[in-house]
Amino acid sequence: MHLDIDATSSQGDRSPRVPPPVGDEWSSTPVMARVLASLLGGGCALAMPAVLLDATPGSRKPLAFAVVCAGFVAASALFLAARSQRLVLRRGVVHGVLVAALGVVTTAVWCGNGGTTAVAALGIFAWPTLFAFAFFSWRLAMPYLVASSALNVVVVALTVHQAPFLCVLESTGTAAASALTAGYLRSLLVRSSTTDSLTRLPNRQALPALFERERARAERLGTALTVAIIDLDDFKAVNDSGGHTAGDELLLRVAHHWRRELGHGDDIVRFGGDEFVVLFPGCDAPRAAEVADGLRRSGGQPCSVGVAEWRPGETVDATLARADAALYEAKAAGRDRVAMAPGRRPTAPARPPGSPRVRRFPPEARLSAPPAGQSRVAVRAELLGVLYVLAGVIALPGLLVDPVPRAHVAASLTTCLSAIAVGTALVAVARRHGARLRMWTVHASMTLAVVAMCTSGLLAHGALGWIASMGVMVWASMYVTALFPWRVATIYLVGAGVVMTAVVLTTVRDNPVGVALLSVGGTLGAGFVVGYLALVLRRHAQVDTLTGLPNRRALDDVLGRELALVTRTRSPLAVAVVDLDHLKVVNDTRGHLAGDEALRRFADLWAGQLRATDHLVRYGGDEFVLVLPGCDLAGASELVERLRGAGAPPCSIGLTCWTPSDSAEQLLARADAALYRAKADGRGRTAVLGAPGPSASQAG
Repeated sequence: MHLDIDATSSQGDRSPRVPPPVGDEWSSTPVMARVLASLLGGGCALAMPAVLLDATPGSRKPLAFAVVCAGFVAASALFLAARSQRLVLRRGVVHGVLVAALGVVTTAVWCGNGGTTAVAALGIFAWPTLFAFAFFSWRLAMPYLVASSALNVVVVALTVHQAPFLCVLESTGTAAASALTAGYLRSLLVRSSTTDSLTRLPNRQALPALFERERARAERLGTALTVAIIDLDDFKAVNDSGGHTAGDELLLRVAHHWRRELGHGDDIVRFGGDEFVVLFPGCDAPRAAEVADGLRRSGGQPCSVGVAEWRPGETVDATLARADAALYEAKAAGRDRVAMAPGRRPTAPARPPGSPRVRRFPPEARLSAPPAGQSRVAVRAELLGVLYVLAGVIALPGLLVDPVPRAHVAASLTTCLSAIAVGTALVAVARRHGARLRMWTVHASMTLAVVAMCTSGLLAHGALGWIASMGVMVWASMYVTALFPWRVATIYLVGAGVVMTAVVLTTVRDNPVGVALLSVGGTLGAGFVVGYLALVLRRHAQVDTLTGLPNRRALDDVLGRELALVTRTRSPLAVAVVDLDHLKVVNDTRGHLAGDEALRRFADLWAGQLRATDHLVRYGGDEFVLVLPGCDLAGASELVERLRGAGAPPCSIGLTCWTPSDSAEQLLARADAALYRAKADGRGRTAVLGAPGPSASQAG
């Protein structure tokens, strides 16, 4: 998937902010209300001229137009209420408007009396379910999909007499595909926001939800709940001597080992750079301390542990604060030991039933890097193949039961079978030869899909079954907006919209303008909602939750874009790796909250003094990467010295510049080497490595 983030978005206003949790940003009531109002208002705006132009015998045009107008007025009122700072919207209002939207679509389709306009409007049934799965949990969204499908079946059975089975299959299939795509993207959004990119453990943002789940269970069952904070004692020395690669390998190794050794009911969270939090449900403090001590002894790396048992009525922050205090008692007592929060004393009880058996982990063992997996091209090709197969499988039974009148039935069946065959071939090739695939394969397959859809439309002569099957284009629009950059997706959407409009105007005799409005509008509307959700996913995946800066995942894209630019223009590019020198001391003496505040203050100060074209990325716990396009070594040295002397926490900096033979990895490795030269020379300084030669400058 193309993860493309505007790296200046978190720095352009010069005030990095901590992104709120997904539930507070994407699923906040005002955001939901605005998106729902836009969908409902857009659908009603498309339907108004379509209803006025409808000339189907027996259609209830006045009622349909009144319902559509009422829906537009309701959407406008909801949008204004969501934008107002004085009104407080309840989530129940959103649910009520969503139910009303289903009613508007159902009434408008029923009033169409089975004509071409009504069948084209069946695609709008996908919008409410798409919205529900994009914003609600699966448990809350599934009733909307069931209700939408049931209403779809009922209204088709009552009004459509030409190919009703095919109409039901196509419209319900489109709604289900839209809903499941949006639900899958939302689950990815939540997962990316709550998963650490290096260790794949839950991250700090996931901890409150995990703690709340276990707290509720402990209250319900009357059992204990204990929290342990584990801190790797000499992790900074590993980073300073072996570089970030050695530190990353150590984190992967201990995370993999602890996750393997803990019981299935225990949760381990990467809390910070070298800190982990473990939740022990059903364990009191002494038992949890024993298990944590086993983890400490078997991990192959010295660590200190603080243990605190949750008290009824206590928040997660309060429990963590007591565990943090216990952790620093362990550090003050000499490190590499377990300490418990005041009020409890470790006893040495027998191992509780079901607790993990901790094995000795050989220090020389190494956890290999996770497999790279399929390339982005292979993933896109495989997903496109799945869409081909689904489209053919859904349409084939309808064509067999309800052959489309005035159409070439053999050609339509051939198109369905060809779609299944092509999709199967794409999936097989992507899985077997994914590394050899090129992007032109995906683009050619997408173009083939549009051509096949339009050819079938020309062969169908505007029959109702084909109008219903145009919902397949919704799938294509969701595919391109979810997996391609907006500039590429927009080309596809505009091209598909133009071709669909031309085919409809050429083949449809009854209200071709209204059918084109509803069909093309339904396709583009679903695509833009899914594209917006995918954009939020990409940004959340590449933003550090503590500082609001681009994170390590974003660095690949940032460097890739800048290297491509300087390769073309031969302009200078400087890269600096920045390490806060004494953050570990702050953490050890004043607690993690003070360390977090130091990180936020540093990010705020530096980002506020950079140019709009510069990129400040949080690389790790207390490491940052600064990418400076258009800066040579002299200019970059002057800039970082000015930043380092601006009152931020003391730091060491390794600086280098790009050469034509450099890859992103080589550029970062050289900056990293310069950083450790600065540390070896006494910290608090900038070391420069690269043309015109190595040098070092002492902090002023």
